Amino acid sequence: MLLRKLQSFTGNYDSFSEVKHIFVNPFEARYIRVQPLEWVRQIALRLELLGCEGIPKPSTVAPTPSPVCQDKMGLENGRITPDQVRVTSSKGPNFGPSAIALNSLATKGSAGGWVAKEEDSNQFVEINLLAPKNLTGLITQGRNGISQWVTSYYIAYKSTKDAPYNYLLENKKPKIFAANFDSDTQVTNYFPKMIRAQFLHIHPFRWHNWIAMRLELLGCFEATTEVISELPVTSTTPFIISKCKEPMGLENGQIQTGDILVSSSLSPQSGSNRIRLNTESGADGTGGWVAKVNDQKQFVEISFPSIRELSGIITQGREDADNWVTNFAVFYTIDHKKWTSARNIVGNEVFKGNTDRNSLVYNLFNTSVSAVAVRIVPLEFYGGISMRLELLGCFEPYETCIRYGPWISLSTPKPGNVGDQEPIKKDSKLILFNFDTHRNITYLRGEKNGKFHYGMSKLKGGKKTCDRNW
Repeated sequence: MLLRKLQSFTGNYDSFSEVKHIFVNPFEARYIRVQPLEWVRQIALRLELLGCEGIPKPSTVAPTPSPVCQDKMGLENGRITPDQVRVTSSKGPNFGPSAIALNSLATKGSAGGWVAKEEDSNQFVEINLLAPKNLTGLITQGRNGISQWVTSYYIAYKSTKDAPYNYLLENKKPKIFAANFDSDTQVTNYFPKMIRAQFLHIHPFRWHNWIAMRLELLGCFEATTEVISELPVTSTTPFIISKCKEPMGLENGQIQTGDILVSSSLSPQSGSNRIRLNTESGADGTGGWVAKVNDQKQFVEISFPSIRELSGIITQGREDADNWVTNFAVFYTIDHKKWTSARNIVGNEVFKGNTDRNSLVYNLFNTSVSAVAVRIVPLEFYGGISMRLELLGCFEPYETCIRYGPWISLSTPKPGNVGDQEPIKKDSKLILFNFDTHRNITYLRGEKNGKFHYGMSKLKGGKKTCDRNW
């Protein structure tokens, strides 16, 4: 009996995504046996075989072409130094870029792979090649000696420091590459086509036990004379998010509490005014919004005075108790009638939330959205539904509002255009205002006899508020 080394194939990382493997050398067979090696919870499988019906002609049968260049670019041999590698987080100096090279071993000075400090979808590895290179694939391993590895990932890249990141795409969505199934087996994934890049981001998508990996880039180590076209620029796809990632005003109080609605709260001291990012507990309330009921009918709704462009959300758990939201959905509207689901950067409607009290979890939308209101709906939680948050987008100053204060005319009084100077008190006659960010006020003053006077004034002082219910 001829003994051959068995080839292991990576399998699935969820219930529905298809994982395809093309044999390097096609073969003829009557019987095929597929042997599961590892699984989640229980062995379950759906499959389809690929090939040629009937007997193929020799001229039509050829091995799947490999990329032109398969050179190792230098992580394993040290040509790419740890200074050229950046990671979003690591458990310590021995768990970072110095341990990420392919075949790194666990020693006293190395963890046997990059090990992220945080276990969330915001983690990534960035490799700076110092100059644009032609790249064709990636080899990955898990953590040496420990049962931790990344089971799937997606990739973004850019050719220069100032260029926007593009994604390796499949069917107009970021391509999800099936990765490792154990700690040490090398898994090679070739890109859909050669790309030219200086910066590469590897984003773990799913993982086993913890985010940990070792890797090597493949490409053309020496420059080629071949003209390489890059993958389609994604500026015409929904995966280019808004350039604006500015806080929209929850944490700093520019969004008023009256514009925040919560479905329920445990007490008056745990309501909408506690939802702001980095809120701390004290005499005035809890360290976060705390829902009275723990079910999927709970929500937080934030309204804006006019349509705003939004690009993402930052969340935290409750500061003074082990309560946080682990998964949530985001809905938005431009008319308070039709609500649309926002999607995360890989197109899912479910956003990954928090795993502790205080860590910030960033979730960007796959495209910027225009909204006059946003609703966050907790789906799963730990301990109880509680959260703090900030919205990201293109910040525009909110209305400058006043309730009362001295004001002075900007125009010369004349019949039908009153421009007198007088204090505005809480108990004064009906005053209706239109105002702008330059503190100019157009007023409509109602008299007891039913007559109205108009004027243009400028705020001279007084108390500011954005309570628009007067």
